[in-house]
Amino acid sequence: MSRLESRLFPWHEDPEFFVAAVSFTAKETTFSTRLVEKDYFCTVLLEYLTTLGNALVFKGGEAFMIFAKASVNGYNSHHE
Repeated sequence: MSRLESRLFPWHEDPEFFVAAVSFTAKETTFSTRLVEKDYFCTVLLEYLTTLGNALVFKGGEAFMIFAKASVNGYNSHHE
């Protein structure tokens, strides 16, 4: 993905800033740094996919259902 293709989320292009931002976010939210970084790059990917037009259709709910089931069972999955 070129710099032009990622306009909203360019923070990963500055490695020092990115590491600091991920660490800060993880500390503030109590999410693991791996999860914060994964979510960031999923967002970057989704941003890129929106540039491809209306050819993609997203069906949702599966990830939420997995999280909901884990939460009901007493496991808080965001603490990896």
